This record gives sequence, C-alpha cells and structure tokens, in this order.
Amino acid sequence: MAFKFGDFVKAQWGVVLRVVYVPDKETDKFGSISKQGNLSWITGEATLLPDYVDFDGPAKPEPVYVPWTFETMPVGVKVRSKKVCDQKRVAFPRTSRCVNWGGYEFSYEVLLNDYEQLDGSPCGQLKEVK
Repeated sequence: MAFKFGDFVKAQWGVVLRVVYVPDKETDKFGSISKQGNLSWITGEATLLPDYVDFDGPAKPEPVYVPWTFETMPVGVKVRSKKVCDQKRVAFPRTSRCVNWGGYEFSYEVLLNDYEQLDGSPCGQLKEVK
C-alpha cells in the first residue's frame, strides 16, 4: 500500500475517505477521516483516487484556451490590455499571422496572452479535449 497523508481513497465498501495516518509499510491498516469528520481505522483494500481535491468530487479541469486564427476570430472584437485596462480598442483579423488593434499589429498569441475581451473572457477559443 503506497498511501500517504492527504490521499483520497475509496474503501472496499465504496466510501470515499481521506488518509490521515499510515502506521507503517508492513500493515494494510491506515487512519482515515470521512466527509462527516469521523476518524476511523481501515483495514483491507482501498483504491487511490488521485484526481480528488476534496470531498465534493473529482477535480474539474481548468479550461485551456488556444489563440484564434484568421478563420475563427470574430470580426470587430472589443478588447482591452490586461496590463493597462483603460486601453480599449476593437481588434480585427488582419492576416493569417496577425491581428489589427487600433493601428497596431501583433500575433494571435499576443492577443490571447496580453489582452482580454471587455467582459473579461479570453481572446481565444476553448481547446477541444479529445
């Protein structure tokens, strides 16, 4: 058994528990705490749940955004600089490599990394998970 403090495990009877104490490597007994806060000793098999972050369920993946392309960028997106929020302009796709932002040209990657839409959403598209 390779559990350590803080791991979430599913006991053989299906209950999710958090490991709070593992006495030694020679035993299959470990201390755990349930969602209700009850401390108990568990013996027998348990399955490690590496994606759990708390008792409310598995970790939700953070959304990943990729830069727009000439084909996917909306025309006339109102954006602002993340560094200087009062710099607001309308961005247009210019070529396959760059956008136009109030007379300035820069890449779609720079648009995604350094700018955001006025509502705070990213200047890019959500990456499709396969």
